[in-house]
Amino acid sequence: MPEPKLGVRLERLGESTASKIDEIDSQKLATWLANLWLMLAKLHTVNTQNLAKQNIGQVVGIQVSTTSVPKTSIASGVVNYNGLVGDRQMARTHHGRPWQASYI
Repeated sequence: MPEPKLGVRLERLGESTASKIDEIDSQKLATWLANLWLMLAKLHTVNTQNLAKQNIGQVVGIQVSTTSVPKTSIASGVVNYNGLVGDRQMARTHHGRPWQASYI
């Protein structure tokens, strides 16, 4: 039987990781992610000192929800290692995990 394509293998890996992440002690995970977040923020600060490399954009709206939709607009928000504070996705296999991107 041929080996599955890379996309299929990555999707399976993501699903496997998502199922196991809930088994980790939540306090230990939060501590580890907070430390990782600080390190990544420092790396970002060092990397953004070169103004020629900066990307400029405009945020036109921020919406949050503790379930799925509809999402409520907020005036300002905080993004940390858990994503946008106050926002949560119901289907968490492909959304809302600390290692997954936040879309802005």
